[in-house]
Amino acid sequence: MFDPESSYVNLSIRETQLTDTEALFPIFNDAETVKYTNFKVYDTKEKFQEFLHGFINLNQGEPLQMGPFCILCNHQPIGLCGMQQQEIKDGSTELWYILHPQYWGKGLTKKAVELLILKALNSQELKIINATAVTKNTASWKILESFGFHRTEERKRGFQKESLIADLYSYVLKTKTSK
Repeated sequence: MFDPESSYVNLSIRETQLTDTEALFPIFNDAETVKYTNFKVYDTKEKFQEFLHGFINLNQGEPLQMGPFCILCNHQPIGLCGMQQQEIKDGSTELWYILHPQYWGKGLTKKAVELLILKALNSQELKIINATAVTKNTASWKILESFGFHRTEERKRGFQKESLIADLYSYVLKTKTSK
């Protein structure tokens, strides 16, 4: 297993494959990891693989749909990231990411977001990247702000998932192709 404390870390992103199911399942099987996301907990690998299959094929071919990309650390899957197409007419998409908790606090999510944004900026259609972060998730909103995302609002009780209710920050990053 990879040691995230080592001095050499090779981080990359690539298209997610069904063969990533085994490595990604622990992320989606952990209630704490998916707590502040729109993802649900999967209790079996089979159910998770069914979800992953559908997620990989969701909106494929749409100009602003990017991912899901598998986040790789030293060639091992440790998370997912992507951009979900929102409005094609205004060129907007929503950034999202999820990482195995073993790799939290090591700068790896920030590097994965950087790689994703660089990939996304190749799209001429992309004008606006939106993102949200639960106000309690300081690490997540600090990542967004480090890339120049501007906080546009704080929505009290803006995140609701089952019985969990939390305040939510909304962010926007305009690309160079936006007017």
